[in-house]
Amino acid sequence: MSDPTIQGAPRLTNDPAAAAIARAVCDPAWVASASRLKQTGHVTVRAGEVRLRGVFRGEMVVKSMSLDRRKDRLSRWFGSTRLVRQWRGALLLAHAGLPVATPIVLFRGRSARGGLIETMVMQRVGDGVPRDRCAVPWLASNGSLAESRDTLLHLLASDDLTLREERQIARVLGADLRAMFDAGLWNRDHKPSNMIAEKRDSGWGAWRIVYIDTAGVREARSHRVSAKRIARTLASMILEPMGVGHPVRRATMMRVLRTLHQSTPDPRGNVRRDWRAVAEIVRAHGDPTPKDDPLE
Repeated sequence: MSDPTIQGAPRLTNDPAAAAIARAVCDPAWVASASRLKQTGHVTVRAGEVRLRGVFRGEMVVKSMSLDRRKDRLSRWFGSTRLVRQWRGALLLAHAGLPVATPIVLFRGRSARGGLIETMVMQRVGDGVPRDRCAVPWLASNGSLAESRDTLLHLLASDDLTLREERQIARVLGADLRAMFDAGLWNRDHKPSNMIAEKRDSGWGAWRIVYIDTAGVREARSHRVSAKRIARTLASMILEPMGVGHPVRRATMMRVLRTLHQSTPDPRGNVRRDWRAVAEIVRAHGDPTPKDDPLE
């Protein structure tokens, strides 16, 4: 499939600033100069600086997806394309107090071949933009701007983490899960490749997880997340690393669970319940090898 890049004028929002940013990232000169973070079939992710004369200057991450597949036509009709779901998921997690890659504008246009393309622009922070312009810093563990190889999955697969750092990250993940479930949310795609690990200093509170792909976030009925949904969220954290040959240590997942349930009435019982449910999902899943290697 051809690279899903919008050619010409896209359908835009009425927000002048957002529309200007959208036009800027559709400019062939910007596309040519931007770095390509990811290219998998119908999806392209780029990053680069956007300059609007005397008004704005900052780094953006631009995710474009083709909407010409049969299943995409249905999702368009129901207003539930992947990028629309990612936008909604980011807002839901941000409302729950979790760091996310903040979306700026979502729009559609046509490719050079006439195919329908949907694009979302997100602030790529940590670039010197004033703090009030963005919700959270999007930084790699070394403090630089995040690249395609700076996800939590890449960090876990690199073997660069010390045991102390791994424990810190596990505690952050557990606390984030508690906040998510308390807000009545769960995530069917809670994979390490959908997260960026930000390290601030060497202290115990040094790490923060920024959620960069939030399309799998769902609201639970009656604002109460069932044990089944909790287990599914946890299992997705295990299956992806297992599928690429870098399984998460059992001790690390148990630390995540203990942090998740430390304030519940029966923490030990809840940890055992969730671990049994997660283990059953993993056993029943089959081969976890992903279609597209997230480490490439």
